[in-house]
Amino acid sequence: VAISDLKFADADDVKGVTFASTGNGHYADANASEDKTVTFNIKYELADGETDLHTILQRYDFVEPELKGTINKKALTITADAASKTYGDTLTFDGTEFTADDLQNNETIGSVTLTSTGTAATADAGDYKITAAAATNGTFDAGNYSFTYADGKLSVAKRDLTITADAASKTYGDTQTFDGTEFKADDLQNNETIGSVTMTRTGTAASANAGDYKITAAAATNGTFDVNNYTITYRDGTLTVVKQIVTSSGTVEKPENNSSVSTTPHSATHIRPETCVETFGLAPLLLNLPDLTEYCVDTSGGRPTQFTLVENSGIALPPASALLTLAVLRQ
Repeated sequence: VAISDLKFADADDVKGVTFASTGNGHYADANASEDKTVTFNIKYELADGETDLHTILQRYDFVEPELKGTINKKALTITADAASKTYGDTLTFDGTEFTADDLQNNETIGSVTLTSTGTAATADAGDYKITAAAATNGTFDAGNYSFTYADGKLSVAKRDLTITADAASKTYGDTQTFDGTEFKADDLQNNETIGSVTMTRTGTAASANAGDYKITAAAATNGTFDVNNYTITYRDGTLTVVKQIVTSSGTVEKPENNSSVSTTPHSATHIRPETCVETFGLAPLLLNLPDLTEYCVDTSGGRPTQFTLVENSGIALPPASALLTLAVLRQ
């Protein structure tokens, strides 16, 4: 601490010596406090002709002057660091996620208490305040600082969620309806549910021709989930409309109900080469078919391939339990 122009009471009455008090004084320690004693040196200057300070001072009742001072606390701002997580995740602070702006003498702070309402897995997407308090440990002395705690921000991001329409199938002539639950959601959090999804498609009518149609999913709603916590991607499914099977007698049969099976193929004089599509690793069945789009079936398992070729219509299929490979052959 700097000392200047310190006045000594009655010092002017001391003959033969002059007192001075400029220079630096010292506190016993550097910690902040009021009414701290300042230690300083007093300079004595003898008047001309005087040689013995001790003798001069013996003439007086001399009291060493006392000086008091104050070391103020250092202003220190501790700011919680920004953080982020995705909805459904849990965030834990270890107490070191902060910045201290003006620590002195290479001092350190060990940890700060950090709290936020956004750390739980159930916290909705959005921004939350991170509150800092109670700096402790490290090498700093809290008594030497005047603390200000500044909040940080925790950002909870929306979670990516993919909703895929389930595949479906029907036979030509049937009507297909959806109740909105024919979908899969890949990453719902906190045991949440989706009540329904809007499904749009063009192949549901009885008059829809055989073939594949797109099932479009959109507008997930209801259930326990909150749509605002997710970034949703919708993926299409496929509605397959299967051809009817018409027997040689003119009877219309659906593939799953048909039990007409023959072990003898149609005469080769009425056929041309076509190839069935292989699925489930089974060997493909090679058929010679007339000018039709046909069905074929491979029952495998060591038994002869069983089918009935129906002129100008299709091949009658065995029951669904025997159907191992089903493919639509197109001209």
